[in-house]
Amino acid sequence: MKLCALVAFVLWFGWSVDVGAQPSGPRSIAAQGVAREQAEPSSLPRPHAVTALDTTRLNAFIDSVMQANNTPGVAVCAIHDSDIIWSHAYGWANVQQQWPVGDSTLFMQASVSKVVTAVALMQLWEDGWFELDDPVNDFLPFAVSNPSYPTAVITFRMLLTHGSSIRDWWTVLDSLRRPGDPTVTIAEFLQNYLVPGGQYYNASQCFLPQPPGAAMTYTNVGATLIGYLVERISDLPFHLYCEANIFSPLGMDRSVWYLQGLDTTTLATPYMPNGSTPYVLYSSPLVPAAMLRTNIPEMSRFLLSLMNRGEVGGVRILDAATVDTMCAAHAQGPWGPQGLILRESEAVPYDSLWFHPGSYSGVSTQFQWDAISRIGVLVMINGRNGPNDSQITTLADEIYITAQEAIQCEPATQVTGYLASGAGQIEIRYLAPTDGTYQVWKTSNPGNDGDPDAGTDPDWMLVGTQNVAAGENLFSVSAGTESYANFVVVHDCGPVMR
Repeated sequence: MKLCALVAFVLWFGWSVDVGAQPSGPRSIAAQGVAREQAEPSSLPRPHAVTALDTTRLNAFIDSVMQANNTPGVAVCAIHDSDIIWSHAYGWANVQQQWPVGDSTLFMQASVSKVVTAVALMQLWEDGWFELDDPVNDFLPFAVSNPSYPTAVITFRMLLTHGSSIRDWWTVLDSLRRPGDPTVTIAEFLQNYLVPGGQYYNASQCFLPQPPGAAMTYTNVGATLIGYLVERISDLPFHLYCEANIFSPLGMDRSVWYLQGLDTTTLATPYMPNGSTPYVLYSSPLVPAAMLRTNIPEMSRFLLSLMNRGEVGGVRILDAATVDTMCAAHAQGPWGPQGLILRESEAVPYDSLWFHPGSYSGVSTQFQWDAISRIGVLVMINGRNGPNDSQITTLADEIYITAQEAIQCEPATQVTGYLASGAGQIEIRYLAPTDGTYQVWKTSNPGNDGDPDAGTDPDWMLVGTQNVAAGENLFSVSAGTESYANFVVVHDCGPVMR
């Protein structure tokens, strides 16, 4: 049990005594349509401490995982509702230069980039430019079709759920990775990869043997085509569309798709699995699928916008109904329920987790939030421990569990007590931060230490237990005959299932 808040008062005064600082209360944000206004720098999310969060245990756990996996650097944060409740950076952004990871360190996002790309496309969908089951060829300057099923239509929904039958031919994709920015445009790459006669085209390697819509295979090329469709529909280069409609409105001023003009000393260098051999700063034509660079403060703002159904800090980038559409199961993939780019998991310890992992040479990332607990987690790593990198999910799970335990044990606030006139009752009001069980304890000893110590302190007596919903609650107890009484409200919480 955790001590939450107390109220002390002398009964014969019958005063209402407010204990502790008053919280600001839940934010009330008016919907502003899709104006996508520029965010003020001060509106970037700031850490809001959760007192019960066990940072000592969490820091030790992350340090141990980093040591076991030769991880150079890590940046993480946990979010609840509309606040960052914890954020920390570990290790080195550049081992050779001994540059530490900090809040402003930019990490390559790998496949987490796809979430931003999907949001860009869904902005255009909600503006009425297309329907999810429209053929993508209606918007392209070249036709894309599975050569084994040339008349079968590839739709926007198929691209967004990895069901288009386009697949990744890594012999070609790896050959196109190079230092610096790509030397071919998104359009040039796609036309050469997806159209017969193209430089990279191979019918059996670039497409599945099944028709579009019949099978799911994770595809970076398909996600890159989503980004190109953003270009074609908006008549803006993909990166400029994102800057104008996502990054600028959200105050993500340092988030970029390309390395040109970037101060590389602000970027986490990717490292090989040994944790000491760096990769050069690289890119590939898979820009919308993998090449976003951003940091924890800015990406947390993007995560908050999805957690809060399209808005954060008074800025709306998507309609609430559009986020709901993205976070609905449109298909069942080999990895579980598939939304529009986002995936869902209900595996322990989660109730309804919407997430996307990222992994590329020398980087691992995780972007996630649980729709029930409203806890979000970001993890960014400039290293990888092999093709099936498990450290990213290990870290994300532990951060989530620690945050959930802390939030479940958050103190009651705004605790007040007063004598009900003529009723012989003391009414205690308190604000419960979460649904749960709350205990009211009483002592008549003026020399008490303010803590019932889970019932082991003989000065204290349990006078009642309530199962309540989050919000304002009332507990009534007989006034008794004591000249002095002190009450505490304790949040009775236990560990999260692992």
